[in-house]
Amino acid sequence: MQNSNNYDGPLYAPWSAVVKGRGFDPVEHRKMTKTFTQTSDGLYDRHHYKIIAKNGDAVVVDNWAQAHEIWWNKAPFLDRIEVLDKNNPPHKKGFG
Repeated sequence: MQNSNNYDGPLYAPWSAVVKGRGFDPVEHRKMTKTFTQTSDGLYDRHHYKIIAKNGDAVVVDNWAQAHEIWWNKAPFLDRIEVLDKNNPPHKKGFG
């Protein structure tokens, strides 16, 4: 066996040698894969968010940014956030 101190070759195997015979080269595969292109600048939010307080009060908001802001500012008083489909209209807005 050759001593690694006397090795004259490259410090690493070229990628082509690593994948040779495997039949799959992830770099070449990535080049052939179609990439996502943005088709709209509109908001992508398909849900309403129901924020439920520990005392049972609830508020429904239209987007995640609002839900996140309320959670961040009132976390000690809140129990959970439920995700609702937008096609089901929210029943009640505001803590009451």
